[in-house]
Amino acid sequence: MTANDILVTRFARETFAASLNEASGGAGTPVPPQVEYLARYAERLHAAAVVREEVYVDRHYMDEHAAYYSRMLTPPPHTVRRFHLFEHELTQDGLAALLNEALTSSEARQHVEEALTDKYLGFVSIRPIPAAPVGRTVLRTLNEPGAQREIWALSPYDVHLANLRLCVQGLAFEQQDVAVGACATASVWSALSRVAKHEGMRAPTPAEVSAAASRHVLPHGRGMPAASGLTLGQMCEAIRSVGFAPEAMRPRMPEIFLLAVHTYLLSGIPVVLGLWNDEV
Repeated sequence: MTANDILVTRFARETFAASLNEASGGAGTPVPPQVEYLARYAERLHAAAVVREEVYVDRHYMDEHAAYYSRMLTPPPHTVRRFHLFEHELTQDGLAALLNEALTSSEARQHVEEALTDKYLGFVSIRPIPAAPVGRTVLRTLNEPGAQREIWALSPYDVHLANLRLCVQGLAFEQQDVAVGACATASVWSALSRVAKHEGMRAPTPAEVSAAASRHVLPHGRGMPAASGLTLGQMCEAIRSVGFAPEAMRPRMPEIFLLAVHTYLLSGIPVVLGLWNDEV
């Protein structure tokens, strides 16, 4: 069995970005802008400590790996590295002491989990793919003066770290790629993750979204690699495959359109916007 090392380090924006880049296999290359953004975001969340899981089996990436990456001549690993962020100082010995304390009784476990959850900022999964490293990620929303983000379609996510269960309120997202999921796939997956969780259902993976979207309609010839993205019809088909009924609206009457979007968001129902211009 593969050992899963858990390492605790102090947070610093530059070293955190470099660690994410190194975890993807991109050591020695420029840090991608998506990774730089996550490092800046974590700094604004006032992250103080990073707990790194060297080996994490992520169902969403495993499906992507099985559907596409495993068929490469030199496939990447099938696991990810996961980085947990906390807004209080934490050391290697301190985490070990908390893990041991949690083993003493159910009351002690509950106390440790509540204490860590109170300071837990979420996690970042890094795929071993330098071109698209950011996998399934859930982080707290910003709550600083003048920088609040009005994101209403949030859910509580239970997160297991060693023998502890933590919780973070957020919305799952990941970086798009041109292999399994382009921008539309990533958007639909993120929205379905919220709705499925709210309904007590198992959330689909990006690979399942791509497969459902291209099962009956393939205007560009093939579903993977997903360089062409999805059409509106394919997005609706992917949503229907999970058991939900999509509503496609066009802003012919802007006031009615905005009212509908606002109503859905207030209800906690995510909205995917498709934007076009003269070139795209």
